[in-house]
Amino acid sequence: MDAGGSILNNGIGLPESLSATVLATMAVLFAATTMDTGVRLQRYVVEEIGGLMKFKVNTVVATIIVLVCGMGLAFGADITGSGAGGMVIWPLFGTTNQLMAALTLAIITVMLVRLRRTILPVVIPLVFVLIMTVYALIVQLGQFYAAGNWLLVVLDVIILVAAIWVIFEAAMAIGKARKEGPDLTDDPQLAEEPAGAERR
Repeated sequence: MDAGGSILNNGIGLPESLSATVLATMAVLFAATTMDTGVRLQRYVVEEIGGLMKFKVNTVVATIIVLVCGMGLAFGADITGSGAGGMVIWPLFGTTNQLMAALTLAIITVMLVRLRRTILPVVIPLVFVLIMTVYALIVQLGQFYAAGNWLLVVLDVIILVAAIWVIFEAAMAIGKARKEGPDLTDDPQLAEEPAGAERR
């Protein structure tokens, strides 16, 4: 914060104390927004998993489950109880981040297939990201196992299963989109073409 305050002071002339306060406020707002988004998305995931298991999970229960899991990782992963558990599981951040990127690319691919647009520019990075993510997870799994870090071994296996799940779901969704008719709702040009015609 002090370094950022100095930059703002030199750049626009704000006093360093005020500059540091502005930067600290921005950092807190960013962290709070990120945490809110993460909790919200995880809540949706918990509710959807409950639906797949034919068990209804309401919003309050799903939120409590997410918060308990998050606090468990933050405080339980670090034996000192300092709340630095996030740093313990940090080595897995890269693979989970790339898994989210692959999921996003898979969704875009399905949308392009539905619109009968070319998917090659999206499929190539999708396949690359998925292969590298699975490869990285396997390499990390061996490293964590050799180091006897059982928490990261378990988390790595969970993420690996999720990665394989994303691969199968993406393949099934793309195959299903290919069999269905084109989605004409968002493309007026496609709406003028015959229903069975493929866009070149």
